[in-house]
Amino acid sequence: MPDRRALPIAGDDTESKQRVSTLLDQFGFDTFDAGSLAQGGLFERGTVPYCIRYALPALKLALGH
Repeated sequence: MPDRRALPIAGDDTESKQRVSTLLDQFGFDTFDAGSLAQGGLFERGTVPYCIRYALPALKLALGH
Protein backbone atom coordinates (compact mmCIF):
# COMPACT_ATOMS: atom_id res chain seq x y z
CA MET A 1 0.00 0.00 0.00
CA PRO A 2 1.42 3.41 -0.88
CA ASP A 3 0.44 5.12 2.40
CA ARG A 4 2.06 2.55 4.66
CA ARG A 5 5.14 3.56 6.60
CA ALA A 6 8.17 1.36 5.98
CA LEU A 7 10.58 0.24 8.68
CA PRO A 8 14.05 -1.15 8.04
CA ILE A 9 15.25 -4.33 9.71
CA ALA A 10 18.67 -5.94 9.83
CA GLY A 11 19.90 -9.19 11.30
CA ASP A 12 21.89 -12.34 10.79
CA ASP A 13 19.00 -14.79 11.31
CA THR A 14 16.82 -15.08 8.21
CA GLU A 15 13.96 -16.86 10.00
CA SER A 16 13.84 -14.22 12.73
CA LYS A 17 13.78 -11.40 10.18
CA GLN A 18 10.86 -13.11 8.42
CA ARG A 19 8.95 -13.36 11.71
CA VAL A 20 9.57 -9.69 12.49
CA SER A 21 8.54 -8.75 8.96
CA THR A 22 5.29 -10.69 9.32
CA LEU A 23 4.56 -9.07 12.68
CA LEU A 24 5.25 -5.57 11.35
CA ASP A 25 2.97 -6.27 8.39
CA GLN A 26 0.19 -7.19 10.83
CA PHE A 27 0.79 -3.85 12.57
CA GLY A 28 0.40 -2.05 9.24
CA PHE A 29 4.02 -1.44 8.25
CA ASP A 30 6.05 -2.41 5.21
CA THR A 31 9.54 -3.68 5.97
CA PHE A 32 12.82 -3.38 4.15
CA ASP A 33 15.48 -5.98 4.86
CA ALA A 34 18.71 -3.98 4.94
CA GLY A 35 20.81 -7.13 5.26
CA SER A 36 23.06 -8.40 8.02
CA LEU A 37 23.17 -7.00 11.53
CA ALA A 38 26.23 -4.98 10.52
CA GLN A 39 23.99 -3.05 8.11
CA GLY A 40 21.87 -1.85 11.02
CA GLY A 41 24.18 1.12 11.31
CA LEU A 42 22.59 2.49 8.15
CA PHE A 43 19.51 3.47 10.13
CA GLU A 44 20.78 3.98 13.67
CA ARG A 45 20.17 7.16 15.66
CA GLY A 46 21.70 10.19 13.99
CA THR A 47 21.42 8.87 10.44
CA VAL A 48 19.11 10.25 7.77
CA PRO A 49 16.58 7.36 7.82
CA TYR A 50 16.24 7.38 11.62
CA CYS A 51 12.71 8.34 12.73
CA ILE A 52 11.71 9.82 9.40
CA ARG A 53 8.41 8.66 7.99
CA TYR A 54 9.16 6.88 4.70
CA ALA A 55 7.11 4.79 2.32
CA LEU A 56 9.03 1.76 1.04
CA PRO A 57 10.45 3.31 -2.18
CA ALA A 58 11.77 6.38 -0.32
CA LEU A 59 13.24 4.24 2.47
CA LYS A 60 15.14 2.12 -0.06
CA LEU A 61 16.50 5.29 -1.64
CA ALA A 62 17.51 6.76 1.74
CA LEU A 63 19.42 3.56 2.52
CA GLY A 64 21.16 3.57 -0.83
CA HIS A 65 19.24 0.72 -2.46
